[in-house]
Amino acid sequence: MSQTEGAERILAKLVAWGAAREDLRAIAVVGSRAREDHPADPWSDLDVIVVARRLERAQREGQLAASADTNGLGALVVSTMMALSLRSRAGARRAELEGQAEALVRLVTGVSEDRPH
Repeated sequence: MSQTEGAERILAKLVAWGAAREDLRAIAVVGSRAREDHPADPWSDLDVIVVARRLERAQREGQLAASADTNGLGALVVSTMMALSLRSRAGARRAELEGQAEALVRLVTGVSEDRPH
């Protein structure tokens, strides 16, 4: 079996697993295997993002404001994660990426640096 076939089998199993779960919203392939301008080489890894209904649960449990737009926040999280992935591959420093990820968490949760979780 080739590396590409192996990645496709893993992805098929992941999709089957995800289809059986009510708490998942999406599974997205990112990185070199998602590119259409030139295919990934056979040794490319399989990068995926799994989007769960965690924001809806946080809202139900009072960890997120009842008025929060969980769909919009979810889209923001996915978009930011994809942007961080691209910036990482472009050579951005880890500390900078971690700072941006932490800022996203504070934005989504409404928790400021001076107000503890």
